[in-house]
Amino acid sequence: MGLLRTATFNEPDSISDFLKYESAQEYCRDKITIASGEGVLEVNTLLGKVTLGAASSAAKSGGNTGNGTFVLDVTTPVLAGAAPGVYSLRFTTTTSVRLEDPTGRVIADVAIGGSTGNTATVQEQIKGVLTQGATPFAAGDGFDITIADGSGEYKKCKLTALDGSAVAAGVLCHAVDATSAAQVAVAVVRGPAVGGRLGLKFDATFDSAGKKSKALAQLEARGIVVRDSA
Repeated sequence: MGLLRTATFNEPDSISDFLKYESAQEYCRDKITIASGEGVLEVNTLLGKVTLGAASSAAKSGGNTGNGTFVLDVTTPVLAGAAPGVYSLRFTTTTSVRLEDPTGRVIADVAIGGSTGNTATVQEQIKGVLTQGATPFAAGDGFDITIADGSGEYKKCKLTALDGSAVAAGVLCHAVDATSAAQVAVAVVRGPAVGGRLGLKFDATFDSAGKKSKALAQLEARGIVVRDSA
């Protein structure tokens, strides 16, 4: 009796492992750019978009009475939740300063001593140190902190990212090697579309069900509904 020969075929992953429905390919998919240095990204990788650029600060228009400083953190001047635009940091009294985001929403009130050399750290969406000078700050003094728009390139969505790409913004349609140069790619970036959760590839920073659920909600806000059963 002859031997029975068998062969195993490993079918490569494809976008259909995730994507189960889209209203129109021309609408739901976009040509995007994967940022240089991202390495090899697999098909169905969860992507984030670089929406935040560099941060800079300057004394408010008209100058200040006090001659102290506000210096942005060298390592992480932009923190989680930040948005592009101009943040307003203003003294409401001689010892209290208020931070408003680019929409005018109050996001922090920080106390600082009124004597020369006193410092206070601001660390809500932006991070920096306020220092009183020889002439103390007066009510109305302050600084404007500008966060520039990001490059608009895409990266693997990682919760540790501080450039806006921690927010889920799409799913990669094919594998890409962006190890040494930016690469043009195609991604599903809007719906109506339906995907299967098992086919979606998360970064290791999404290490809990709650973190993954938040990312799926961000995709759903774009019209991309991800279902366990799809």
